[in-house]
Amino acid sequence: MPYSAKAIANYFLDRANAAGQEITPMKMQKLVYIAHGWHLAIHGEPLIDEPVEAWRFGPVIPSLFQVFRKYGASPIAEHADGVGRRALDNTNAQTLLDGVMEAHGEMSAIDLMRLTHAKGSPWSSVRDEDDFSSYGDIIDDGVIKDHFTQLDALAQEKRKQAA
Repeated sequence: MPYSAKAIANYFLDRANAAGQEITPMKMQKLVYIAHGWHLAIHGEPLIDEPVEAWRFGPVIPSLFQVFRKYGASPIAEHADGVGRRALDNTNAQTLLDGVMEAHGEMSAIDLMRLTHAKGSPWSSVRDEDDFSSYGDIIDDGVIKDHFTQLDALAQEKRKQAA
């Protein structure tokens, strides 16, 4: 069963606070999107219960934008309201989120934006990089899943070659 994007964001905030890290709204968008993509690829089902949209600065989950927009480019200081801090009841989801934080938690929002804007990314498949006016184009979960499945296959191939 998918979680609210706010619950995932709250989990990331707890992890970041425990590690002495800060998360800006843009960075949060990218972390939740990346976690959603890996969950689709590994577990075959969505992590979050709402669509991801292609905005100018990359994949965006609109509910998170609304909740955290007041922070601008500053670190998020409070958890998202309205979802409580219910513990994730799925060990697979927790393990995945922890892995995303380990792999990407120290990256800047700009570095994560570049990663999610890469040529061939799901964002680039629905977004014209030079069109600054369009918002709201939904990035299909199937496209996201295929992209992260390809990333997983590439990583597995690299591990085989290194062994």
